[in-house]
Amino acid sequence: MKLGFRAKVLLAIAATTMCASILIGVIYFRQSQREIESNYMQALWRTMSVTMSALDENVRQAYDTAVALNYDETLAALTAQYDGTEVEQGLELSGYLRQYGQRVDNLRNVYLYLPAHAQTITSEEYHAVEPTAAGTNTWLTDGAAQGGLAPRLVYDGISRAPVYMLSYCSRSGANAPVVSVNLDERRLFYQYLDEIDADGTGAFYLVDSTGTIVSATNQRDIGRLFAIVSGVGADVLSGGQDELAVADGAERLVAAVRSPLTGFSLVSVSDRRALTASLTQQRNFIFGFLFLVVLAMLVPAYHMAGRVYAPVRQLKDAMQKVSEGDLSARAEVHSTDEIGQLGIGFNEMVCQIESLIDDLVSEQMQKKEAELEALQYQITPHFMYNTLNSIKYAAILQGNQAVGDQLTAFIELLQASIRRSGAFITVRDETRMVQNYVKLQQFRYADSFTVAYDLSPEAENCCVPRLILQPLVENAILHGQKQSGEPCRITVSTALVTGTLVLSVQDAGDGMTREQIGLLMQGQKAGKGGFSGIGIPNIIERLRLYYGDAASLQYTSSEHGTKAVILLPATTDPEAYII
Repeated sequence: MKLGFRAKVLLAIAATTMCASILIGVIYFRQSQREIESNYMQALWRTMSVTMSALDENVRQAYDTAVALNYDETLAALTAQYDGTEVEQGLELSGYLRQYGQRVDNLRNVYLYLPAHAQTITSEEYHAVEPTAAGTNTWLTDGAAQGGLAPRLVYDGISRAPVYMLSYCSRSGANAPVVSVNLDERRLFYQYLDEIDADGTGAFYLVDSTGTIVSATNQRDIGRLFAIVSGVGADVLSGGQDELAVADGAERLVAAVRSPLTGFSLVSVSDRRALTASLTQQRNFIFGFLFLVVLAMLVPAYHMAGRVYAPVRQLKDAMQKVSEGDLSARAEVHSTDEIGQLGIGFNEMVCQIESLIDDLVSEQMQKKEAELEALQYQITPHFMYNTLNSIKYAAILQGNQAVGDQLTAFIELLQASIRRSGAFITVRDETRMVQNYVKLQQFRYADSFTVAYDLSPEAENCCVPRLILQPLVENAILHGQKQSGEPCRITVSTALVTGTLVLSVQDAGDGMTREQIGLLMQGQKAGKGGFSGIGIPNIIERLRLYYGDAASLQYTSSEHGTKAVILLPATTDPEAYII
């Protein structure tokens, strides 16, 4: 009689559950204990790693705020105006510090110690100005230099409710004011450390690079050495997932995560026996209940489980390969039962998916290639039309020499725009094309505008899509003329800022309204001139197709002029963004 899949599974589950229970209890008790400990420690270590990353981000906020305050020109001006007696000025300083404090999570307060007035300006609303004599609260009044990026553990005696804080202090000179950004130790503990210990079986410590506890489950341990408090050697502070230590005659499981930012270590110390206490009770219960049953079902269950699991394992392995991207993987089919039918269906499904993916990729590639080619051919006739228009005006207004000069510039533009050497060129070549274009337009408009170039040497070898700047310059010439008749001033700039290439074209005209900018971005005429409006939308579409969301074109305008800025990833490889 053929057994169906359901019968096989039921028999296999009944047999293997009982057999596994006895085998685990007799043979693998110690192995199970190690596995539980290992899994616990690894899970705990991963959680602690995430917690330390979040804590580092919080501390980094405080550090950045301290640095920003130390170089804040507005704060320096307010401090210089303060004479130590004017209450309103003190409150203004306090309010300014309070605005900075809103940027930092778990902030206790921000202090500004003024040695010239023996006062501390605080970010607290009810004690904005506190007298502070030299020699008191030396962590603030001395303004000791901070060691690296690690905050200092201090006991705040300035606040009305003294507490432990993690503080960043900085000053710009020997007698300059001291800025202190202070994190509340208890808030940090309850937000980060306390959240880790869900079952309450462990003790957690935040330890600095000297081995001193700066935050702990027991607040009385703060400021003491970790090795003395925990009885665990300080060598564990270097970080580890699974450390076994013996302290006070008891075995402890210790996990530590070290912060690369501050050098602080987050340490967990757990009682090993409490973690595995339930395992022994469970083993004894299984022994008494299943001993007789296992003797009767051990052998048949073992063989049946193997037969049932083999085709399931093969199907699982095939699925795993497919999930990792190997669409050539197929399941082996050895029977016609339900598992065999699943294998056949899985193989057919993978074949269909592989075929659909190939069709979809091919279709998308063809579509994008066609769109890019259409856009490339769209911009060239538009550009040639406007350029030939300029030469026509030059021929009418000037003699042969002038026409020759115009033709020379135009030939360079024509060669650069129609050659098929690639869709990307260097910024140097692109700006050269813009300069030739400007020569033609200056002749056409009788030098009614001037163009200045602010070109960064670092950016000149970066690659950009061909003819990405010319439509912006054309738009600036068209819309940048002042109604007063003054010459239009246009500035073309390139810069490289932290991996981003910045291209900008700015005019000093009367500006454009939001409606005009909207029409321009949509390819419609914005109320001036007779040129086609495809240039700006063409830029936007090419940026989208080449770079996706990594590039953008932005327009800003006021009564002082209009500025167009292109932001795109910087690269010197002309093939980097070819589709």
